[in-house]
Amino acid sequence: MQKWMVAAKKADFKAIGEKFQIDQVVARIIRNRDVVGEENIRIFLEGGSPGCPSDEGHEEADGDAGGENQKPPENPDHRGL
Repeated sequence: MQKWMVAAKKADFKAIGEKFQIDQVVARIIRNRDVVGEENIRIFLEGGSPGCPSDEGHEEADGDAGGENQKPPENPDHRGL
């Protein structure tokens, strides 16, 4: 039988929520993703990856680094669930 453990990562979720104008639940999710520190939280909320180099200069071949205008790949087995 496997033993499961729950890790409760602590932070002042109320203060984080107020500072970044997000719900406390979102602050908790961010913390659970091991994002620590105001600068890393800001990067995370802006769509970056804390601890990773900037995405500048890594454009896709078609020049759309954000991917907003790209269609998902066709998958005949996908049922949209």
